[in-house]
Amino acid sequence: MAKSGDQSLILKGQLDCLQMYTVESWEKHVSQYDHLSDAVADNITFKRLLFHDVYELKIDQQQRINLPKKLLEKAGIKSDAAVMGMGGKAEIWNPDRYDAYILEEEKRYNELASQLSNQSNG
Repeated sequence: MAKSGDQSLILKGQLDCLQMYTVESWEKHVSQYDHLSDAVADNITFKRLLFHDVYELKIDQQQRINLPKKLLEKAGIKSDAAVMGMGGKAEIWNPDRYDAYILEEEKRYNELASQLSNQSNG
C-alpha cells in the first residue's frame, strides 16, 4: 500500500483507462523495451508515445491523489472512477466504460485462461 509522500506515475493506458505505477514498477515495465533499437522508426514512435503523457503523482497524508485534467478527459472520467488493481499497477476507469469492457470481454475469460496456462507451462 502506498503511503503519504510516496511517488507514483500515471499515464493514459490502453483501452481508454489511466494506468498508475509506483516508480519501481514503472521502471520494471519500461525496461522491457530497452532492447528496442532507435534505428527503427516505429520503435522511436512507440517510445515517444509511451513517455508522452506520463505524470508524477504525490499521495497526500489522507491517501488522496490529484489526477491531471488532461488525463481525466482522455479517459472520460468526470466524477466517479473505478480503480482496479492489476498486479504492479492500478487502472483507473470511467465506470461505464469499465462495465462495458468487462461485459464484452468476460465471454473470453476461459479461452484466455487456457491460452495463458499453456504459455506458462510451455
